[in-house]
Amino acid sequence: MNKRVFGIVGLNSVFANWNADFDKYPKRVNGKLYASDKALKYVIRRFFEDRGYNVFYRKEAYQKKSGKDSKKEDKGLVAVQTYTERFDSELKKINPNITEIDAVTALEFLLGFKDIKMFGTVATLKQKESTVLKKDFTLGIRGIIQFTHGFNLNENTQIIREQITSQFASNVGQMTTIGDMVMVDDADYFYSFSLVEENNKDLEKLVQNRRILELSDDEYSLFKEACLCAVDNYDSAIKAGCSNSFACFVETDREVCMPQLHEFIKLESEYEKTLNLDELINYLQNRKDEIIKTNFSCVIQGKIAIDSNDDEIFISPYKKNKLSKEFKEYARKNKIPPKI
Repeated sequence: MNKRVFGIVGLNSVFANWNADFDKYPKRVNGKLYASDKALKYVIRRFFEDRGYNVFYRKEAYQKKSGKDSKKEDKGLVAVQTYTERFDSELKKINPNITEIDAVTALEFLLGFKDIKMFGTVATLKQKESTVLKKDFTLGIRGIIQFTHGFNLNENTQIIREQITSQFASNVGQMTTIGDMVMVDDADYFYSFSLVEENNKDLEKLVQNRRILELSDDEYSLFKEACLCAVDNYDSAIKAGCSNSFACFVETDREVCMPQLHEFIKLESEYEKTLNLDELINYLQNRKDEIIKTNFSCVIQGKIAIDSNDDEIFISPYKKNKLSKEFKEYARKNKIPPKI
């Protein structure tokens, strides 16, 4: 890719909790709701998996076995892989007979995962947890794509705490217990992002294949599709009311820098919610000589979808339907946008 990309990803949360803190309440500071970039990256990774791509950042559980480094009473308990254990297991899937690996080869192996190439990683691979490492390695990959935190622009959002009755008792011989579920009535989170291939430039002297440091056109298309529908694609009890609502992609020359674009948009809700893009459009208009292409995608009031490809703008009723793999492939070949 001979360009940079700056943009916005917006999502709507209705009677749901997009990103809870450890107290079960939505993340907040000074009374204002926000969301971690990790929450958005999580659903993007799950979207990649659903499209058949392997990702590195995924919880992998296993049953403990007795051994020299484990306690006898731990045998049979379920544990989650460490970073090094995940590295070893994925490496052995590709090369079961490998017995040793150096730092450069480990770096190139990790860059083969789309989520690490895009979002980066920092970790120490520990020799004592590995069957292929001869010493500890500390690796750092900045990542081509960086997201800000997401900020709720809906000033009328209310937090709701709903009591629920459990189907089971907490202890033998007791009655069922009462729990709770915390959610918001209506929130609108917006993230800014930047796509800068030069972020991985400091690794050029280490890797033999420099192309693994770059984002291909197909990988960029996959990322765009994820920004448009990864939230819709993910489903859980507390996130069932979350959906993609807005996306903007501004492609520029490689020398261009832009601020966080979500700061140029406003959500007005005097009578009904309206997304005001005047400041954003004016800002982009003033820098039109630096911009190669701009794409917008949004959902209006959960009813009308507006999306675009390289040639056309599409407007249609917005409905969530499960689509067959055959139709998804047909839509991809014919460049029908995901929201449509």
